[in-house]
Amino acid sequence: MGKEPLIGSIDHINEVSKMIGGVETITAAKTLTIADSGKTFIFDVAAGATVTLPTAYDGCRFKFLFKTKVTSNNYGIDTAAATSLFYGRIVIHDKDVSAYDSTLAHFAADQSDDDSIDMNGSTTGGLAGGYIDLVAYGGHWFVDGEIYGDGNLATPFS
Repeated sequence: MGKEPLIGSIDHINEVSKMIGGVETITAAKTLTIADSGKTFIFDVAAGATVTLPTAYDGCRFKFLFKTKVTSNNYGIDTAAATSLFYGRIVIHDKDVSAYDSTLAHFAADQSDDDSIDMNGSTTGGLAGGYIDLVAYGGHWFVDGEIYGDGNLATPFS
């Protein structure tokens, strides 16, 4: 794909209106474009993979699902620029607890420097199950997610 359309231009409006979705499996590192907006991506590689998001154009959205536990490296979701931050929260459920109680942890992006979500297969998530939803607005990515981890749960934002 060529140059990204200018926000608010007719080309941008046309691109946004054509967003139709679909499903794609992630088995290696991938850089997304605005044309991928609306898709659901499924992380399905134990060796880990990192997805780099496109520029945060208003209304651009992605959903990520986790089919396979990452056992080496990490699952990562990175913004295209250090100035494009994550806003929002991710809840991590401890896989060893069957009851829905205080064994889950809420982590909020600090809105100062969090441009990466890293899941290590244990304390920061990356186990099978769960989702992360992202929607772009104002040059940033708004995140909502529930994922699964194990052990002393810690923030996936960095």
